[in-house]
Amino acid sequence: FICGWARARVGALTARKSTPVPRSVSVLVLSFAPLFLGLGLLQIAVGAWLVTVGFSALQAGTLISVQGVATIFASIPLGLASDVYGRKTILVLGALAGAAGLLAFSLTTDFWLLVAISAVLGLAEAATVTTWNALLADMTDVSNRNAVFSLSFVVINVTTGVGLLLPGVFPY
Repeated sequence: FICGWARARVGALTARKSTPVPRSVSVLVLSFAPLFLGLGLLQIAVGAWLVTVGFSALQAGTLISVQGVATIFASIPLGLASDVYGRKTILVLGALAGAAGLLAFSLTTDFWLLVAISAVLGLAEAATVTTWNALLADMTDVSNRNAVFSLSFVVINVTTGVGLLLPGVFPY
């Protein structure tokens, strides 16, 4: 009985036709490639830079951790904010906060200011990542959602991976 049910269910799932990914969605997904390339690069470069400007490994790890903790705690509230204020609004605000945070991060070596900036960068990441996925879901339907999310994750993984390799290719 179970095998027959499973075969029928798999047949129903594979029989579903997939429609092409809309051009606007493909452009949106590809437009985030430079961001994830940079994020991959930063995962390596920030830690190395912090140590070269005089921070201990503990301080460097703290700054990186603050960003991660801020992202975790802000993801749900910022996802809900995107439901209320609109996906594009939160996405743009997150991208602008991320850009401003990265600029500010590069202009100071004050530890406590860098802690605050790391928190802002975590908020920016939470705003963009949670809203990004919701926006993609809004722009698709059942027939092409799998293809869109597959494209999105391929772009994210490939560009982040290339970013992780860049410090080895172009050492500073």
